[in-house]
Amino acid sequence: MSDLRGYLKKLDENKEIIQIKKEIDRKWEVSAAMKNAGGMAVFCEKVKGSNIPIVGNVFGNMKKIEIALECPRKDLLNEYIKRVSTLIPPKVVPSGPVKEKVFVRNEVDLDKLPIPTINEKDGGPYIDAGIVIIKDPEFGHNLALHRIQVKGERKAGILAGPSTHLHTYIRRAWEKGQPLEIAIAIGCPPVLYIASQVTGPLGLDEYEIAGALRGRPIEIVKCETIDVNVPAFAEIVLEGVIPPNQMELEGPFGEFHGYYTPGKSGATGPVEMPVIEFQAMTLRESPIFQMIMIGKPPTEGLYLRALPHEADLYRIVKEVIPEVKDVYFPPGGCGRYHAVVSIKKRTEGDGKLALAAMLASRIGIKLAIVVDDDIDIRDSLDVEWAMATRSQFDKDSIIVNGTPHVIDPSAVKRDGKTISKFGIDATRPIASPYPDVCDVPKEVFESVKRRWNEYIGGDGSE
Repeated sequence: MSDLRGYLKKLDENKEIIQIKKEIDRKWEVSAAMKNAGGMAVFCEKVKGSNIPIVGNVFGNMKKIEIALECPRKDLLNEYIKRVSTLIPPKVVPSGPVKEKVFVRNEVDLDKLPIPTINEKDGGPYIDAGIVIIKDPEFGHNLALHRIQVKGERKAGILAGPSTHLHTYIRRAWEKGQPLEIAIAIGCPPVLYIASQVTGPLGLDEYEIAGALRGRPIEIVKCETIDVNVPAFAEIVLEGVIPPNQMELEGPFGEFHGYYTPGKSGATGPVEMPVIEFQAMTLRESPIFQMIMIGKPPTEGLYLRALPHEADLYRIVKEVIPEVKDVYFPPGGCGRYHAVVSIKKRTEGDGKLALAAMLASRIGIKLAIVVDDDIDIRDSLDVEWAMATRSQFDKDSIIVNGTPHVIDPSAVKRDGKTISKFGIDATRPIASPYPDVCDVPKEVFESVKRRWNEYIGGDGSE
């Protein structure tokens, strides 16, 4: 799919989207509709005070990720890893649909966009589905999602946490006394949103990952006022700069973990963050504004980041344990804080090595669980059974204190800056005997399952 519009058409064909024809308010009412829709995507045709529609929840369940990548759920992880093994560079094109309307300098007015206020105590309207595109002379382009708080017609605040690539790019520019050029792309091809969630090293070009996921290059065009390339088929692009050493209060904002971000005191409140000064806005004819519903799980951000995080963690653990079988981030762990990995254990200590790799990753895991390959890691009962029957916490657990956190509200219980992490090795020992798992003979169970209608129908007759 080349753009958001093609993806929305696919969602419609699969009955994964609903239309709201009644006029709706961008302040809270839109997000209330998204929440009420469950996993369905929502297209709001008429937004109060704007002639631009809003779409959201477009990644509201794993079915939508299947549609975006045209791959069934059972094959998603293996197919994702296979595709990104050969990256495809983007293709620079002279122009694209996102250039159909161009506004520069004083013509830029963010209020022309139906930017929503999502949760009750948010500090104001937020762009939360804008892919932030930045460029560094050494590391090249970087794409990621960051929340952006509107502060005026041409001004916004942006969250740039210390563990992010954005923070590094900003600091590198500011150390030279230069602003960081920045573009915000809204309403992009779905593979770009998936690629934006990859937690790779500096220098990894998410355009190349998106191209690999799609199987052909992502078309990009040069910005009007800055030296940054943006998706040619985006709906809306904002161009601007982050001025050196200019900080203002940003927030609060209801985050993916279901809490508002804490301020300096630890309670809900704003924090000082960099600002963006916008100097151009380009749009498609009759653009669509995209938002992401954020709040207490499960919300769409969880499903959007699930596959990239699973693949990233798979590669990390595989470096120390070659026979990794599966990786899963449970929804209750906000799609980031809790992770379960199954392995084929070959050597005593494999479970601990896997735990160490998981807890050291940049993803932000704070509870890591390792199980044997006979456990269905997507079945919480099976995982809990493994922990209950295959682990002794004094021998099979790891605690790491004083580690940086990734927007973790529980950090306020410590120093506000660090957290502790916990790992559980719920694998059976190799060197010593262990009781066998009890079950009926497999062939008998399969026979009964196959002939079940005969059992419940007596002789099989009606």
